[in-house]
Amino acid sequence: MASGGSSCDSSGEKTAKLDMSHGFVHHIRRNQKSRDNYDKEQKAKQGQRKPRHTQASVRPKKPDQMVYRPRAKRDTHTDSQKTSTSDDLPRRKALFRLEYEAKNGDVTDIIIYEEDDPRLVAERFGTQLGLSNELKDALYIHLVDEIKKSKHLLADKK
Repeated sequence: MASGGSSCDSSGEKTAKLDMSHGFVHHIRRNQKSRDNYDKEQKAKQGQRKPRHTQASVRPKKPDQMVYRPRAKRDTHTDSQKTSTSDDLPRRKALFRLEYEAKNGDVTDIIIYEEDDPRLVAERFGTQLGLSNELKDALYIHLVDEIKKSKHLLADKK
């Protein structure tokens, strides 16, 4: 029981109460009120202040630092998670490179692959260069001959 802090309730029994004569709780409550008032003042001041716009520095911004990022390991993928990459796709076998030099001296080249359709290649390449239909037909004939030669040379190497 607290010293000198007992009192009677309505039934007449004595109950123990805290002795508040030391004033400790009074100090805590006063500090809380003053802190709340200070916070209110600071928020009011902050609301009244106009935001300052600072000018950007004249110096150029430092570029972002290069960060090393290791490649993902290939063994970590399961069969269900496998994604197709350029290594997984079948490689196209190049037969030869066709170069075309225009009258003004510009050189345009294209790589011809084994599975390319000579008619389609001649049409696209001729359209890109602005060739007439007669020149596109001549290009087609030239492509067919060159593809036959290249395939024949590849067959001889095997």
